[in-house]
Amino acid sequence: MLPLPGDGASALFQVINQRYPKPSTILTANVGIGDWATVFGDDTVAAVIIDRLTFDGAII
Repeated sequence: MLPLPGDGASALFQVINQRYPKPSTILTANVGIGDWATVFGDDTVAAVIIDRLTFDGAII
């Protein structure tokens, strides 16, 4: 993953947030979860995205 430009992290959050109550959202990345704050450029956005993806789910 490359750092997201401008409001890219916010746009990705909106997509994930809309998918949140629905079943089965799959996301692949070549960066470990611990480094997502660097990619998203914001610790809070990264934490919320991780929360939405992992709630009642699994990390494989």
